[in-house]
Order: sequence, then structure tokens, then C-alpha cells
Amino acid sequence: TNGFYDFCNAYQPAELVDGVYQIGNAGQLFWFAELVNSGTKNTNAALTADIDLEGRTCTPIAQTASYHASAITDTGYTGIFDGQNHEIRNFTVAATRNYNPATLRIAAVFAIVLSLFGTVSGTVKNLGIDNFSFDATATGKADCRAGGIAGQVLSGGRIENCLTVNSSILTGSRIAG
Repeated sequence: TNGFYDFCNAYQPAELVDGVYQIGNAGQLFWFAELVNSGTKNTNAALTADIDLEGRTCTPIAQTASYHASAITDTGYTGIFDGQNHEIRNFTVAATRNYNPATLRIAAVFAIVLSLFGTVSGTVKNLGIDNFSFDATATGKADCRAGGIAGQVLSGGRIENCLTVNSSILTGSRIAG
């Protein structure tokens, strides 16, 4: 099962084991993103399988509205996400010229931060990304930070033993990595 409950527009919740959410399918990953984006940014998770998002468009985990030079205003994701050497593949992070926080859950001030994780001041480790795409050329924003794993990593944040392959980030004059 992919963890999507199409009949009720919901996702399969991830199981909490010893303080770590166990994520084994796409629906559980989307559920986890909603949990973090609703304010529980210090929660821990581990992948238990490779996840194919089947070309779906996703909202970044811990999306922040703008670049933060320090963790004073919004620290982004502060937990530990352990991919356990699994990969997440076949997904897009979409951005449009007109941001609607009610539908995209992003409020753009002067910059947008997009990736699987928006902003990280915790740890993301042992994770592979395959076939990720993002096109910032249509955003019309003065600034954009995009990457395969994280759009930005704040002081104290760590990306360890991660890789991104077969992916595309179109930025025009924006920042990407």
C-alpha cells in the first residue's frame, strides 16, 4: 500500500516506536510532513523502506517563508530524520508565481526555501534522493533557495551521508544546490 486514503483525502499515520516515527510508504511521509508543518518541528523519524512518490508534488517538510541568517525567527526542522540508507524518489516540489498559504502552506515574504526539507537546524542523515525536480523560474520571487535534501541549513544543522541523483533544479538567477 502507498499510504494514501483517497476516499477520505487522508494519509496513513506513521507508527511511533521509542520516540521515532517509522515511515515506510509515501502516505506516511506526507503525514509526517503535515505533522512537522503544523508545528511539531522537533520530532524524529526513520525510513523503513525506499519510498516512490510516483511523481507526486509535495510540500517541503519544515517549509519556511524566507531566508533566516540565524535560528532566531524560524529554526525549521529541529529533529533527527534518519533515512537508514533508503531513498525517496520520483517527486516534484512545485512553486507558482502566486503563493496561497491556504493551499501550498507557504507564506512568501521575500524568499522561498524549497526542497524535501525546507529549512533544517536538526539532522538529516543516511538519505538518498532520486529523480527530484523543482522549477523556480516561474516563481517571480527575488530569491529562492532550493536543493535535493534541504533548501537551507542553519547553524547547528547537519546533513550527513546523503546524496541526490538524477535530479533537476531550475533556478534562473536564484540559489540552488
